[in-house]
Amino acid sequence: MIGRAARHRVRQGGPLTKTRPALGLVAWRARVAELRDLANGRCEVCRVRPGIDPNHVRKRSQGSSDDLSGLVLLCRRCHDRTDAPYAAGRLVFAKTAAGGWVWHVLRGPDKWTAAPTGESGEIAR
Repeated sequence: MIGRAARHRVRQGGPLTKTRPALGLVAWRARVAELRDLANGRCEVCRVRPGIDPNHVRKRSQGSSDDLSGLVLLCRRCHDRTDAPYAAGRLVFAKTAAGGWVWHVLRGPDKWTAAPTGESGEIAR
């Protein structure tokens, strides 16, 4: 749920928030279209299902921006795994030295003892 002021800003083509830099609605839609082109319309993790969800690798609340370098395109199943409990297998991302991203699925009773399951890959653009 967003507030009245934020809703008004978005309808006027402005950003959702005033504190963190964000794209306006029209610019965000253009950015998502760019992301879909880069990912060839497929999920960048499983590469099987259509990618429909742009995902900030680092959450916006943690200081991420809307740059393409911090976004990945995910299918609904993979996107849900980014917030899944570690016991179920959580999808996590790590930045590579070359500026790309690698992903791993971690499983364990909590985030301090979770270990890689062997499911991993690289997002190369």
